[in-house]
Amino acid sequence: MDQSGIQYGAHQLSSGKAVCQVDHEPQQYSQCFPQSQPYWALFVETNGKWASAPNGFTETKLHDAEGLGWRYVSASDSSPAPPPLPRLTGATS
Repeated sequence: MDQSGIQYGAHQLSSGKAVCQVDHEPQQYSQCFPQSQPYWALFVETNGKWASAPNGFTETKLHDAEGLGWRYVSASDSSPAPPPLPRLTGATS
């Protein structure tokens, strides 16, 4: 995250750092997972499929061709949808 150049705010949890803010969304925060408020959900992409990350981003170990993705989701969504998969440029079908 530090090398991405994207503004973010994080909070240290026992399972690693959690992202609380990305590109100033939300504009202000006092906690990462405020009750009844949207939050940043973390996902790991492997072989074209997303899965919820079990830990914070600093404790998530990626392998070759894997990636992290965040999605700002509603607190009331018990099964948030992952971010869209990236489009491959130059791919033909």
